[in-house]
Amino acid sequence: GDVVLVTTGEVIPVDGTISSGMALVDQQALTGEANPQEKHPGDKVLAATIILSGRIGIVAQYSGEENSVNQLNKLLHQTEEYKTQLQLKGEAWSERMAFPVLLVSALMVPVTGTASAIALLFSVPMDTVRSMLSMQTLVHMRQTNAQGAFIKDGRVLEELPRIDTILFDKTGTLTQTRPDLAAIIPCADYDEETLLLYAAAAEQRLDHPIAQAITAKATQLQLELPAVSHSKYDLGLGVAVTIDGHQVFVGSQRFILQQTNSLTLPEAIQAAMQKAAGHSFVLIAIDNKIQGVLELYPHLRPEIPTLIKSLKRRGFEQLSIVSGDQKAPTQRLADTLQMDKVYAEVQPHEKADIIRQLQAKGRHVCFIGDGINDAIALKQANVSICLQGASPIANEMAQIIMTNDSLAALDDLFSMATSLHDKLGDSLKFWVSFAAANALAIPLLGFGPFQSSLFYTVAYAGGMLRVSEQKSVLRLKDKADSIEH
Repeated sequence: GDVVLVTTGEVIPVDGTISSGMALVDQQALTGEANPQEKHPGDKVLAATIILSGRIGIVAQYSGEENSVNQLNKLLHQTEEYKTQLQLKGEAWSERMAFPVLLVSALMVPVTGTASAIALLFSVPMDTVRSMLSMQTLVHMRQTNAQGAFIKDGRVLEELPRIDTILFDKTGTLTQTRPDLAAIIPCADYDEETLLLYAAAAEQRLDHPIAQAITAKATQLQLELPAVSHSKYDLGLGVAVTIDGHQVFVGSQRFILQQTNSLTLPEAIQAAMQKAAGHSFVLIAIDNKIQGVLELYPHLRPEIPTLIKSLKRRGFEQLSIVSGDQKAPTQRLADTLQMDKVYAEVQPHEKADIIRQLQAKGRHVCFIGDGINDAIALKQANVSICLQGASPIANEMAQIIMTNDSLAALDDLFSMATSLHDKLGDSLKFWVSFAAANALAIPLLGFGPFQSSLFYTVAYAGGMLRVSEQKSVLRLKDKADSIEH
């Protein structure tokens, strides 16, 4: 119920509702929205978000341990630790075999004698199964690291072949934080280059994604920005500057309509906004007349279209986007990539709920994210992946980190996991067959500890040769990839 006053550059300390003032709020850390949001009286704000400009009074609703960021922390620590439940089949088999082997050995003493009973204990390769399968896993982990995927826990390679559903976070994962300038739409007296020149000059001192996109485009075109005087940033709505004696306004629709005393936008701008619903639009007015608009859209990571096509060929049941961003831009991106489903405008704990619901239906879910808002989902998923440039908490929660800050190696990661799965299966069958043969041969043939150890050593050497062969194959593949590159 208390009113908290927060101003430019400060972190909002409570969850609540704005009672007075206006501000531009960066809430990407919690919601994943790339662009700062304009907040007005009646709008809700969240703790741990940052005011980029403006000053607001907030009627506190939740504070301390009750606010959103602390509730997120609680949920994170309450989430079931799924990873510890994943065990390699060999380890599980080895553990299950321990008691039966001891029991059979004890029962053999009065029948075949002490020597054969002890020989059976020597010959059943329980520890060997653990070490051999771990060595094979280590070889594949080394190869995946070379491909750009750092695996914290080798057991995740056992789970990857079971994945049938992949959920992608949007901002920072499929797209980069800064949007791209898609189009410049003039509607009056100035051409595209002049509009971009004036907009970049006005925005060059501002440090938010939209300003960076506009100035980057001007730099790319090698435009020489004119001198700016009397610059004023107006409560997160837009910027007003004077350039060569012209009064220039750059900002939101509401800001431009206010500054030009206009009631509606020109038809060309209205048509562009309707056609590209979900994109961001920055309007430009010069000398109290609306001159045009800049259309910006999220910048897709270059490897994503090819990656999605490759994953689709693998036959996953569902490839979806899960994002805190608004429905329109998220759906547009999903349509572009031909994704199966969209979950938009979701809170951090809701991402984990979506994964939990899918798991309840029998799905094995891989989640790929990068922010604090993805932490609970990363922990809930069967397999969790993040990019190297992700937030520290995402790096901590994820089981796999893409070290090249790219998802290009994701398809290869699934291929190598499938290969490991097949090899582990072959090895497990070999050692189970070996153990079964020993169980029959030792009591029937009367082997003693020395003979059984020799038999065991020969089999172990065969296993080592198999691992060595796999290493050689991987080394040859490395050389082939290097030559091809």
